[in-house]
Amino acid sequence: MEIIPLFTLQKIDLLDVTFHRAEDDITDADSQTKLQINLSRRTELPFLYVTLEADVWQEQEGQRTVEAKVKMGGQFLVAEGVEAGFLDNFADINAPAIVFPFVRETIASLTTRAGIPTVLLQPLNFVDMAQRRQQQLNSTQQLSDKSTED
Repeated sequence: MEIIPLFTLQKIDLLDVTFHRAEDDITDADSQTKLQINLSRRTELPFLYVTLEADVWQEQEGQRTVEAKVKMGGQFLVAEGVEAGFLDNFADINAPAIVFPFVRETIASLTTRAGIPTVLLQPLNFVDMAQRRQQQLNSTQQLSDKSTED
């Protein structure tokens, strides 16, 4: 039986990268790494383009000693007839999970080349992130609905 994929990864693009390291910094291998992720998407069927932006930093005494920003995008070919809900689910969960390892590798490579301990971002649970994002949207909508009623 032939399996026909509903989504096909066509390309991964490095869209933007910045890196800064304090010149006088002697980074501690135990430094706490902070991560902020932003996701966006554009759908122009039969294509889906998902952008993942990661802001990673380490602090010592309240000052950022290492900071990297990486923005990567993944282009997917969407099979004909994919339902909107299934497309939304893929765009919110699967597509970012496919792009994220490329972001992780870029950050690991940058920090290694900078001569500091390699920053290895931990895997993320994109299912949980999507559920929390949906809960926030629902809460915001409920507050908006309440203020409209008043």
